[in-house]
Amino acid sequence: MISRYTYQGLTWIDVLSPTADELVLLSDEFTIPHHLSGELLEPTMRSKTDLYEDFIYVVLHFPQIKTDKEDQEIDFLIGKKFFITVRYEESEVINTLLYKLENNSTITNNKIFSHPSTLFVSLMKKYYHTLLVDLDTLARTIGIIEKFIFTGKQEKVVKDISFVSRELIDFNRAVCLHKDVLESYYYSGVEFFGQSYAYNASILKAEFGKVFSVLQSHKETLAELQKTNDSLLSTKQNSIMKNLTIVSFVTFPLLLFSGIFGMNTTSNLIFIESKGDFLLVIGAMFLTSITMLLFFKLQKWL
Repeated sequence: MISRYTYQGLTWIDVLSPTADELVLLSDEFTIPHHLSGELLEPTMRSKTDLYEDFIYVVLHFPQIKTDKEDQEIDFLIGKKFFITVRYEESEVINTLLYKLENNSTITNNKIFSHPSTLFVSLMKKYYHTLLVDLDTLARTIGIIEKFIFTGKQEKVVKDISFVSRELIDFNRAVCLHKDVLESYYYSGVEFFGQSYAYNASILKAEFGKVFSVLQSHKETLAELQKTNDSLLSTKQNSIMKNLTIVSFVTFPLLLFSGIFGMNTTSNLIFIESKGDFLLVIGAMFLTSITMLLFFKLQKWL
């Protein structure tokens, strides 16, 4: 589906789920090479920037951490008088801007429509703002994890840590190439639009830098929390094992006592010939237990 908007000499064409026929029409109108039309027909796994004679071609992927969907790909063709976006699924950022255009919003009076490159910068800033909002959501989850860790709920957060870690890995995989793509776009933009465009291109690198810095901060924080949680779990497990070992040592002589005096070697049990003897053995067992516990206490094992 093709949507077309023209304002003050700038033509913005948005293509959702392009068909071969639609791409042929665009190729004829905007001199898009045949091999690139074939590439636009389906999503590609590689983000990149290519400079053509009549436009700059940029492919970028954006994570969708709120859903289980794959990374969202947006292709941009930025000419001197036209701006083409190709997407393969709905995009909230583009849909919002299109909605404002369709409802005769005063957005057309904004400077973002003064030049195709300015429109590209504006869209990218909105995308990066959306990514920062998503990272803020993850930050709140990380805060909850930290709270649980230090309130003795280490076992509960193991799964939560793994979930957030997976989200950050997916996020990083999607945006890891943005830095190189935007660096290439900077030089391509200067060559295509002139040196005056350097400022706009540098804005994009700065906007991505914000996202990347927050992402790295979240990754480092989560890594430290995971280490802390693992350490606390290990300490707790060691404490449990120590207590079990102490219980085993305490119960061993008691089992030995009961085993010896429980042997049916004669008609009369060894030593135990009356109720008083039985109570004496029980007392000895109790005294042994107390002695061993005191010994462990003195050794600071308890």
